[in-house]
This record gives sequence, C-alpha cells and structure tokens, in this order.
Amino acid sequence: MIGFLMKLVVTPIMMIICESLFDGINYINIYDSIFIGIGLAIVLQLIEIVLLTRETFWMNNIIDFIVIFVTIYGSQFIFSNAIITVNGVFLSAILMFIAEYYQHRYLIHTARVIK
Repeated sequence: MIGFLMKLVVTPIMMIICESLFDGINYINIYDSIFIGIGLAIVLQLIEIVLLTRETFWMNNIIDFIVIFVTIYGSQFIFSNAIITVNGVFLSAILMFIAEYYQHRYLIHTARVIK
C-alpha cells in the first residue's frame, strides 16, 4: 500500500516537473498533467503488483519505461491541444524511470513488495 501511495503522489508531481522542464511536453492545463500522472500511477502499480520481485527488478523497470513513454506520447490524442514531441516524451520517460527505479529499490529492500 505504501508503494501505491508513493506512486500516487510522486508520479503526478513528476509529470508537472517534466512539463516544466522540457519544451516537448506542453499541456494546456496543469490538470492534464495531474490526470496523466494519476493514470500512470494506477497502471504502474498494477504492473508492479504482477511483476516486481528481486529477480524481475530490471524487467519491471524497462516495462515501466515503455509504458510511461507510450502513455505520455498517447496523451496528445486524448488532450487535443497538447503539444507533445518524441524528444520531450523520451526525456520525461527517462526522468520518471529514474524515480521508479528508486521507488522499486526502496520497496524491495524494505520487503514491502506485495505478492
């Protein structure tokens, strides 16, 4: 449960930071970033529940990167006024991948992985 709460807070904040840092991510409202962040948090948590163990740590992180990339890139089709570029999405996915990496390390080392 602590992992989901961390994701629910960190992922929308990371989306807002990515939108602020990178020119390739531009939503009209801040609520769009928050909405995508919450959706990502839910999807990433489901992936974590299914896959995350000490043995599948890197596979889970790579799948998270792919899901983050596809979700952010696909959000331009949900929010018609969003300006999304591949470079912005790639940089955002890397930044969020790093955050996920540390969250997964924390969950595994404190034995808080739900199985």
